[in-house]
Amino acid sequence: MKRLLRFYADPVTRPRAIIVTGTAIMCVIMFALVMVFATTSYWFCAEICHSVQDDSISAYKRSTHSQVSCVSCHMPVGANPVVFLLHKVEALGELPPTITGTFEVPLNPASRLAMSEEAFPPETCLQCHRAVPDVTPSFGLQPNHEIHADHDLRCTFCHNRVAHSESGEWEPQTVNPRTGESSWKHVNYISMAGCFRCHGQKDGAPASGECTNCHVSYHDLRPADHKVDSWKTTHSASAIREQLRVSAVVLYYANRGVDAKVTPARKVRDVALLDKEEKGRRLTEEEKETQAQWPLAPMSAVERCTMCHLKVDDCDPCHQVNRIHVDD
Repeated sequence: MKRLLRFYADPVTRPRAIIVTGTAIMCVIMFALVMVFATTSYWFCAEICHSVQDDSISAYKRSTHSQVSCVSCHMPVGANPVVFLLHKVEALGELPPTITGTFEVPLNPASRLAMSEEAFPPETCLQCHRAVPDVTPSFGLQPNHEIHADHDLRCTFCHNRVAHSESGEWEPQTVNPRTGESSWKHVNYISMAGCFRCHGQKDGAPASGECTNCHVSYHDLRPADHKVDSWKTTHSASAIREQLRVSAVVLYYANRGVDAKVTPARKVRDVALLDKEEKGRRLTEEEKETQAQWPLAPMSAVERCTMCHLKVDDCDPCHQVNRIHVDD
């Protein structure tokens, strides 16, 4: 250190010392800038972090946002250099599990990031989108975005997979390095079941489940699978009751050696309880934590039939049995 100071103290060597020091500082700054820009590029996310990000990148490529840069959504809007660098330092925490193969897939399994105001505030989407869209790309749908915004519902509460689309025949590519289990698709809240986390037909639901809230008046509300001829013959009230009493539930108990004197009504109740317990086990701790942060029912708790039908006495018994008979 003393020798270095002598270079600055000596009038002869001082200019050279200043030039060398300044050059070294400039090189460090340039290197840091290059590294910051490189680590925020699509190339870095797709190629360097590929062990964890394969599914995310594949889904991103097939999305409507495939030409939007990663940092446009994954960095705060208008972030200053200090905030930007802090985010880069925070991201270093993901490096050890990537190198050691201790990460878990899928990433963000319960869509907690979509439910987080810090991760995706409305300003992130409003960089490009209007707060109240003029049109909707889905035929027959005209949801009221303004009333959702008035209730502080953020865009990603519903549009949680818009930039990482896993729709269609897309299949996950990654596996859990510790268990060898394949990843799976995330739930997509842009569905009627996603809407019914808040909306509902029953009294006391956080929001009304009236069809005209989202569907335009000329839209055919009857699902396609309700229009086939077999639906009329297999899903009428009398047909359901006959299948219930003669076939499905009786067969379920007969295969398990249950006393034949048990009444069909008792069998129906027991099967319903079994299915309810199974549904409870499917709720992960992360889903429960997410639900606690905002009063939204998890997708796995939304019943498809009850979205339209309040009375499902003729539907539940057979369909619960069918869900139990997953291998047959």
